[in-house]
Amino acid sequence: LDTGNADLFAHGFSLRKRAPYAHGEPGPSFELVLRFRGPDVVRAAHAEVAAAPQYEGLESFREEVLPAAAPAGGSRRLFARACRLKEHRWELGTRFSDGIRVFPGLGELRVMPTAPLRPVGDRSLEELRFVLGSIDFGGHSAAVEMSVWRDARTREILFGEFAFEMPCRRHGKLEPQPKLRAERFFGLLRERTGSWAEPGSTRTERIYVLAGKKVACTA
Repeated sequence: LDTGNADLFAHGFSLRKRAPYAHGEPGPSFELVLRFRGPDVVRAAHAEVAAAPQYEGLESFREEVLPAAAPAGGSRRLFARACRLKEHRWELGTRFSDGIRVFPGLGELRVMPTAPLRPVGDRSLEELRFVLGSIDFGGHSAAVEMSVWRDARTREILFGEFAFEMPCRRHGKLEPQPKLRAERFFGLLRERTGSWAEPGSTRTERIYVLAGKKVACTA
C-alpha cells in the first residue's frame, strides 16, 4: 500500500497487508507489516516503525544480502527494521491518516493526511510460499524458502525468490564459521544461477517498477 506519489517508498518504507487464504480465497483476518529498509545500518536501526500500543506490534531487525547489479557477481547489503501486526479483522481505511493511526511514526513523513492509501498500481498480489527445509552451516540452521508472486486476478507469474534466513540474537554477533559458510553458499548460488537472477532489485522495488512508479528511494 502507498500513496499515489509513492511517498512511503520514497522514504524507504513499505506497508503491506497480507491476508492468508482460506478455501481458495483471502480469509477475513490479515497481518499488517510496516518496514523500513536501506543500506545504512544506523538509520535502519532507529527507523520509527512501532505500532500504536493498542495494536501490540512485534518488531524485528535483519540484514539482507542480495545480488548486486554491479560489479558482476557482487552483492549488496540492506538493513530492515519492521513491525508486524497479526490476525486482525478491523477495517484499515483508505487514507494516509489511517496508516498514521496504526503506525504513529509515519506522521513524520510530512504527507497530507488525506492522501489516498491504496495498492501500488491498483494490483492485488498472491504470494505462494514453499518451505523447502533448512541448511546447517555449522551450529546455526537457516530456514530455506521459495516464493512466487503473481497477479491475483490474471494469475500471471511476476517473479520468484529463493532465500535462506539465519536467526541471530544480536546483530553482528554471528559466529565466524557459520557466517563464512553461509556467504560461500550464497556466492555459489550466484555462480550457478546467474542466468536466472535479476540483480540489484528487491520484490518490493519490482512491484513499483511494474506499476510505472519511477521514484528514487532516499533511504
